[in-house]
Amino acid sequence: HGLARDPEPQEPVVLDLPLPISGSRTEFTEVLVEDLSKHPFANLPVIINLSVTDAAMQDGVAAPLHVVLPGRRFFDPLAAALIELRRDLLWTTANGPRSAQILKAVTHAPEGLFRKEAAFLRTRVLLRRLDAEAATLTPAARDEIAEQLWQIALLVEEGDLASALEQLRRAQDRLDE
Repeated sequence: HGLARDPEPQEPVVLDLPLPISGSRTEFTEVLVEDLSKHPFANLPVIINLSVTDAAMQDGVAAPLHVVLPGRRFFDPLAAALIELRRDLLWTTANGPRSAQILKAVTHAPEGLFRKEAAFLRTRVLLRRLDAEAATLTPAARDEIAEQLWQIALLVEEGDLASALEQLRRAQDRLDE
């Protein structure tokens, strides 16, 4: 998937299905909704293994399902690059030095790339931290940096609330015209 190193072991994702307290299976009305868009394997091929255990400790297993784990798509090239760096870091902490190097290249000449100065400044602060800790990156620090990359990518992709409101006003003005 474009990554040279093997991924670090990940905890399996366990989702508890909502079931009716009593009654038959035909009365099942609940819907399972989980957001896995921040998972390191989002938008990558995965194998889903479904198994169930009832109150009598009887197990049932379905055939493995090969799918692409749904995830959020980022259409802004900068936001997509930040998310890819995030995925690289979450893939393995050994990708820290390479991610810092790529982030340096991205922020070297920011003119025309960063539309918001806040996103650029947050990225530079994050770069300094990643550069300082890249060789000895702990899983906890990696997770904090990954969360910050996610937030910066959202800021780049969607902007902040004020810019969204301004875009809405401009669209309303165009509709009025």
